[in-house]
Amino acid sequence: MVQQLLRDRGQTWQLAPLVLLIVVVTAVPFLGSLDNDFVNWDDGVYVKNNRQIQDLTWPSVQEIFSAPLSRAYTPFTLLSLSLDHAIWGLDPFGYHLTNLLLHLANTLLVFLFIWRLTNHRLPSLVAALLFGVHPLHVESVVWITERKDVLSTLFFLTALLCYLRFRREQRSVFYYVSLALFVIALLSKQMAITLPLVLLLCDFLVGRAWTRRVFVEKLPFFLLSLVFALEPYSFTISDGGRVPRLPGRLSPRNRRYTLLKKSWEIPRDPGVVRRWLESPRILPSSPTQGPETIFWSKLLAAFPRCFNQASPSSR
Repeated sequence: MVQQLLRDRGQTWQLAPLVLLIVVVTAVPFLGSLDNDFVNWDDGVYVKNNRQIQDLTWPSVQEIFSAPLSRAYTPFTLLSLSLDHAIWGLDPFGYHLTNLLLHLANTLLVFLFIWRLTNHRLPSLVAALLFGVHPLHVESVVWITERKDVLSTLFFLTALLCYLRFRREQRSVFYYVSLALFVIALLSKQMAITLPLVLLLCDFLVGRAWTRRVFVEKLPFFLLSLVFALEPYSFTISDGGRVPRLPGRLSPRNRRYTLLKKSWEIPRDPGVVRRWLESPRILPSSPTQGPETIFWSKLLAAFPRCFNQASPSSR
């Protein structure tokens, strides 16, 4: 055990120059962005004129998680902007600094991810450097509103790393942590819905056959991707991108709570997914249940059963 610890420490010190190289090479092209101001393209909506982020209290956090902004449901992105506002006020330097630090962290995570996949440092270093300085990342780093890109990528990559560790050590805790990080990535930006496909590619690259167990293991990830892929549909009916605040139990927050609560009252047996697909209705009618509500109720009803089948502890 002592020898293993010394070996791990030796590897850490060997990686230090590579980490420093990645940080310096990635940071230099973006340092100029720290002097940038807010722009009139969504920065006003998300930061300067957004009262949701200007008061970091429990009611404001509840509001952030209760309604979309500009037809996008990204509560964790808004929460990070709210933390910036609590520290920096409306000084754009702090927001740009956070974006840059997130991008640097993502670049290091890319290095670690490729290294875990290939066990070779040179390809990992090249991939990380290309990722760090690629022009496609300029908009995501230097534009404050695009915080959603770098933040979602952070949780996307950490979810991948946790999954790889789950596969390597067969400890179910890393499976659940990966799933939780995936949810946070989706709540930062919906582009993270591609994660289940990337997980399958990771299995393929490490020589794992695509058996039925592999796909069942990914079911919770695919269901979450489906939910967030269809979530924007709920916001297209709104005026100006913000869902109207309805009275009482018809408000979006209360409606989501009702759906979650009722989903656990539905019997979860092996036929639940089939009945969800075949039955025109699985919940009794109520004033809150339009077609959209019925759909989410069915999806939430199917989720627990699929999650139980895919859980590593069930194998």
